[in-house]
Amino acid sequence: MTDVTTGLASSDSNPAHDPGAAKRHADRDRLIAALAARNIATAVIKFDGSGDEGQIEEVLFFAADGAKISLLAAPEPPALPNGDAAPSLPALQTQLEDFAFDALYDHNGWQDNDGAYGEITLDVVEGTATLDLSQRFVDVYCSLTDL
Repeated sequence: MTDVTTGLASSDSNPAHDPGAAKRHADRDRLIAALAARNIATAVIKFDGSGDEGQIEEVLFFAADGAKISLLAAPEPPALPNGDAAPSLPALQTQLEDFAFDALYDHNGWQDNDGAYGEITLDVVEGTATLDLSQRFVDVYCSLTDL
């Protein structure tokens, strides 16, 4: 599992070692605030890529009890906790997709050849975002036997 807050396959989230970490942290925090304002506990962004193509398959939303929430049924909050206007629902989905593509950019090749698939989970309660990425590859087993 890769911590999306760093975009690296390590536990080092120090922005001094990863210049993009500060932007990812800010984007993550902004999205978590927008989700919290709609009483969404978890957002899951599913992706798949191969053959030089990569796409977001779907974005799912869940309440604290694990019940799936329709994006259309999520209430429109009057404002975010910081007083900014909340993004519209279509804008929120687009921002989540953009966040996913930005995080996947650090995993160059997820969309190439055999590709990769997985999901990014934003946990509103914990204030975290994690990337679970499964790379596909062709494996060859060879043996030589005297007969």
